[in-house]
Amino acid sequence: MATIPPHVDRVLCLFLILAPGLADRIDVFEVEQFIALNLYVLGKFGAEGRRVAVSEFVTRYNEIIDDVETDPSLKIEFKQ
Repeated sequence: MATIPPHVDRVLCLFLILAPGLADRIDVFEVEQFIALNLYVLGKFGAEGRRVAVSEFVTRYNEIIDDVETDPSLKIEFKQ
């Protein structure tokens, strides 16, 4: 599965989706689905692996919030 990088222009993405033959080969995911799918993959589809993947994801997310945001309420509380 290929993903379209965020720096690619949205008009180009729309063109690619509408191009003949490509519409049936491109899936568009909501961000929640994309993150969930990747956490399953990173966790190797096992319950313990998912816990580790989610923990690492939340830890990194909170680090980014600490570094770049002024509102700490954006952090995620995660009980391990």
